[in-house]
Amino acid sequence: MANSNNVYGTERSGQPSISDWVNQQDHANYRVRQEKQQQEQLEQHRKDKLLARDEKLRERLLSNLPKNTDTGSGSLNEFQGKIIMQAVNRKGEIYNALRNGNISDSERVKLEIENSNLDNLSSNLTTATGNFTKLIDDYKKGIDGGGFFKNPDFEKKVLSGFESYLGGLDENGFPLVGFRDNDSDGKIDLMPWDNLQQGLGVWDFQPKLNYDKVVSDAAKAMGTVENQDVNGYTTTTTKGVPIKNAQAMANSLIYGSDGEVTPFAKSRLRELGYDYTKPPEDAIKAIEKDITERIVMSKDQSSKKDVNHSASISRERLNFDKSKDARDSAEKSKDKASTGEAVDPSVNTWGKTNIEKIGNNSKSVPVSGKVKIPAISTKDSTITDATIDNYTYSKDGKLMVDVSYLDGKKTSNVFGDDGEMKTVVTDKAKKVITVSKETESRIAAQLGISVSEMKERAGFKQNSKTDNLPNLNDLPDL
Repeated sequence: MANSNNVYGTERSGQPSISDWVNQQDHANYRVRQEKQQQEQLEQHRKDKLLARDEKLRERLLSNLPKNTDTGSGSLNEFQGKIIMQAVNRKGEIYNALRNGNISDSERVKLEIENSNLDNLSSNLTTATGNFTKLIDDYKKGIDGGGFFKNPDFEKKVLSGFESYLGGLDENGFPLVGFRDNDSDGKIDLMPWDNLQQGLGVWDFQPKLNYDKVVSDAAKAMGTVENQDVNGYTTTTTKGVPIKNAQAMANSLIYGSDGEVTPFAKSRLRELGYDYTKPPEDAIKAIEKDITERIVMSKDQSSKKDVNHSASISRERLNFDKSKDARDSAEKSKDKASTGEAVDPSVNTWGKTNIEKIGNNSKSVPVSGKVKIPAISTKDSTITDATIDNYTYSKDGKLMVDVSYLDGKKTSNVFGDDGEMKTVVTDKAKKVITVSKETESRIAAQLGISVSEMKERAGFKQNSKTDNLPNLNDLPDL
């Protein structure tokens, strides 16, 4: 019995009591409270770190806001101020994006770079303003000094005032300038940061180059070439600028190494009224021809013939008798005076100054054969043995003659009619002379017609009494 009781008693003592259960619950609740407190502490610590990070981020991003600088122009200050306000707002957007943290690493790096550029906006605006102002000043100086052609688009959009300007920021935080669509072409021109930073415009300021000076300088650089051509007993020596060399120089002035039309050629095209962006081929050829001619004419041209007389004199004498009859016959035919068909007077024959003196209805009459004026005095000199090549009549009824004569500057050795060598003058000159009534009569006699017939062939008609007034500028014949 006693053993049974002891066993029962032992089993009863191993069961948990109410006190133990209460203690266990208290301990569990304590652990829960401890864990909750730790979690709250961790959360607070996280919040504190986020707050500290945000404050540090705010301090880094928003403490260095760009400031406007005084440019000396109220309108320009206002224009810059609008760009700076855009930058301040953008820095706030960047702050929020970085603060939330829901972005990729590449996006974070891009935002950081943009913010750094916004920090330098004040300095960048100073650079942009200075370069843009210089661009405007350079254009104005170029126009005033004749170095640029006018650019209507630039003047309309840029020189019309700041009210036409649109300031902004690009995706990297750099300033840019736009211009309103004042011409309604649907296009807003922009000057990006690269242009503003380097002072490069987005307009074509076409240089206006001095055409005459460029061609003259090119001609000075050209050398002359001496060539000899032997034909039988005669050696001809020529000296000057070969046309092919002048053409090569003209071509180099018109085209660059890339085959494109040069600024010099564009300038000339625009001066002549052509669209230099699409130059017509005939205009380019005309410029090339003009340059070539100017270069060739810029140098003295000479031609000299040397005859080997000892080798040719015997042959000349053998042929002299046979050719003399033929020459005499040709000379007689050549000496017979006559007039050709009357034509409109040309500047090439009469010159610009003289052609203005010719009567309105007067024609230019060519003369063939030897019609001579033995001697006649001009303002500069006395001309002898002048041959009449053409004649016409002035407004006041005076006979005007286009003559050629030997000025004595060049000579050549030739065989005379007697078979002997002679030195003769070979250099011919041209001149337009107004002659007296007496000389007019002598010329008519050589032509075998009357003065009236001369006037009739020239189509001259007396228009008014004032046409008969004497020309005080006429000089008398000798």
